[in-house]
Amino acid sequence: MSKLTDLPPSNKNKGNTSPVKTKTHIYPRKNRWGIVWSDTPASGSRRNIISKKLGDKLIEEFRDGQSSIKLEKKYKIDNDTILKYIKSKLPTNKYNSITRINLIDSKLGDKLIEEFRDGQSSIQLEKKYKIDNDTILKYIKSKLPTNKYNSITRINLIDSKLGDKLIEEFRDGQSSIQLEEKYKIDNDTILKYIKSKLTHQEFEEKKRVNQHDFNS
Repeated sequence: MSKLTDLPPSNKNKGNTSPVKTKTHIYPRKNRWGIVWSDTPASGSRRNIISKKLGDKLIEEFRDGQSSIKLEKKYKIDNDTILKYIKSKLPTNKYNSITRINLIDSKLGDKLIEEFRDGQSSIQLEKKYKIDNDTILKYIKSKLPTNKYNSITRINLIDSKLGDKLIEEFRDGQSSIQLEEKYKIDNDTILKYIKSKLTHQEFEEKKRVNQHDFNS
């Protein structure tokens, strides 16, 4: 039987192959004799060899927000092969959801998070950036601590009309407890919303006065 080092390049693969890995031959191929190394990424039916260990890494990093393009550069495996591998391992809805999220680059992602923190709802962001609401929420949720995300989400459910009422009544002496009872919005969310709209000094002063009057 021929040794692997004596094997000719496989004519099933485009590009040149080598029996050993070199600086230029970095893409593994499998044929009936074993593994050879190509200088061209595999595509279509020519699959790179992805071990379970490497596959687990790819899936983990893909879930964590790494796009297939970044994974291609990192692991020297062509984008199409990575996507096909990951797609074969995840439920279709999960794969599609993560793929959409990973299309949001860091620059756009930072904008989404910043505007979400500043009070823009995911519906408003959807209209502005033409990205579906569900994808925006999943992206932001993946980047913020759970308690922070939940807190901001509740605050962002307060539209500007209701928000103006809360601020007006708070300024007029209503405590957050009274507003909670009136509008059926939890006290903590009301305070965080109002705090985000007033200066620190005005918020603390009104909060102190309103709480004192409520307790009296």
